[in-house]
Parts: sequence; C-alpha cells; structure tokens
Amino acid sequence: MRRGFLIWNILLTVIIIGGMTVGLLLQNHYQHITEQKILALSQYVEEVNAVVREHTTVINEHASFINGQLAKMNEEYTATIEEQGQIINEMNILISEYQEVIDKNASYLDEILENLKGLSITVSK
Repeated sequence: MRRGFLIWNILLTVIIIGGMTVGLLLQNHYQHITEQKILALSQYVEEVNAVVREHTTVINEHASFINGQLAKMNEEYTATIEEQGQIINEMNILISEYQEVIDKNASYLDEILENLKGLSITVSK
C-alpha cells in the first residue's frame, strides 16, 4: 500500500507541478499578448496624436488667414464708412448753402412780387 500511496503522491505532485507550469506558461503568454496589445494601442495613440497635431497646425493656419482677411475687410469697411461720412458731411454743407441761396431767392422773389404789386397799383390808377 505504501507503494501505491507513493506512486499516487508522485502522480499528484507531477500533475500539480505540470498544472502550475502550464498555468505559469499561460500567464506569461497572456502577459506577452497583453503587452503587445498595449504596445499596439500606444503606437496607434501616438499616430492619432501626430495626425491631430497636423490638423491643429492646419486649422491654426486657416484661422490666421481668415482672421487676417477679416481684419483687412474690417479696415476697408471702416475706411469706406469714414469716406462716406465725409461725403455726407460735405453734402450737408452743400445742402445748407443751397438752402441759403433758395431762401435769399425767395426773399428776392417776395420783393419782386411786392414791387410788381406796387407797379400794378400804380399802372391801374
């Protein structure tokens, strides 16, 4: 019986050691695969970051160009508005001068009308 127990213990020891060895090998294999996946993901993230940096650079260049164009257009619009304001002021001055001339002409016409009325009274007597 002792021999049977000894063989049984040796067999159990071999099975346990074999199972532990297989477990360690599977764990090492799993760890290696996990490290490869993490490395692949890390490389993918680095590639995505590089692409995002390039896109950011292009977007910043476009934004700078657009801002420059907007500033240029703003300057042009401001200059045009100022010029139009000056023209409107000059037109207001001309209109005021025309109004003065029209008022003077109206007073002269009133005088002429009064003179004509005076002449018509004189002629009719």
